[in-house]
Amino acid sequence: MQRIQGRTVILYSDIDAHDDWERKAEILRSYGLNVQVSQLIKNHALKYAEQYGIDYSELVKQKYNLRGIVCPSI
Repeated sequence: MQRIQGRTVILYSDIDAHDDWERKAEILRSYGLNVQVSQLIKNHALKYAEQYGIDYSELVKQKYNLRGIVCPSI
């Protein structure tokens, strides 16, 4: 952990792991690390679900790949 001490670490979770990563980030914060979990994937998934009338939990269950939606150049 010494290598990341004093740095900001941003975690980009898969859609089905966001809540788990939030819990793990909280543990790392308790050690004094500056850890954030990006809301990028989750926010795009919520927008996508709303736009297409899909329940967000269904996207999570299916581990829906938002890569092409979030960042088309990848």
